[in-house]
Amino acid sequence: MENNPDIITTPTVTQAQKFKPPISHNFLFILYSILSTSGIIYLYSQNQSLNKQLVYIKNTPSLSPSYIYTDSPSPTPSPISYPIITSRQQVEFKTAKQLDDPLLHETYLISFDKVTPSSAYKITNDQLATLIIFDDSYEFSLQIPLEGFSNSFKTIPPTDTINTQHLGKLTRVTNPYHYSAINPISPSGNKTEYHYTTDFDTNCSQWSPVPAACSFLQVTSNNNVNPNNKINSSLICKTTEATPTLCDKLISTLEIKLK
Repeated sequence: MENNPDIITTPTVTQAQKFKPPISHNFLFILYSILSTSGIIYLYSQNQSLNKQLVYIKNTPSLSPSYIYTDSPSPTPSPISYPIITSRQQVEFKTAKQLDDPLLHETYLISFDKVTPSSAYKITNDQLATLIIFDDSYEFSLQIPLEGFSNSFKTIPPTDTINTQHLGKLTRVTNPYHYSAINPISPSGNKTEYHYTTDFDTNCSQWSPVPAACSFLQVTSNNNVNPNNKINSSLICKTTEATPTLCDKLISTLEIKLK
């Protein structure tokens, strides 16, 4: 076969080379500028929004309540003392009728003679109030308890019989808790403690083992409002005197009535 000198060979062009667009440097610069400007605008708007929120929070009053924390409850105010200026004093004594209902009270009229020139009285602010009659040498306390606690004695404590004008015949027991059959308590300080009661007994066969003596250490007296009920009172006197003369003199004139 003879060669044909008229045939011209053309270089082959690939598909990628055929459709490859030209890249303009101006286009890249414009794209970079747009992205940079958008980023700056976004950051600026976020910063402005944050500043506005901080200003709002600063100017908004706090809704949190104010709390006052204390290490312990506020102390109960000390009772006010009143001097006894007449030979016989009457006190209106208000105390709880039921411990589970602090709003339910009973009012008693307590009358007694003045036994020393400097005698005074006060009433505690407790729910189960206490009337305290006192001077520097003695302290007589009266409560109207809502329940009684029986006491048993391993040996018979010193006792004496006291005749009173309004409470009948009472037994005065000296330092009764010192002779207690359970957890005896020795007297402290230089004061002797006297309890007055209407139920002291040395025949305590209902106990097991049988103690030497037993008592509720309360005084039961007539109820002037409801004769079917009785008034139970806890009457205790402490004194630095060698004898309980002042205690006996006060309780011999004591009168307890419901108002």
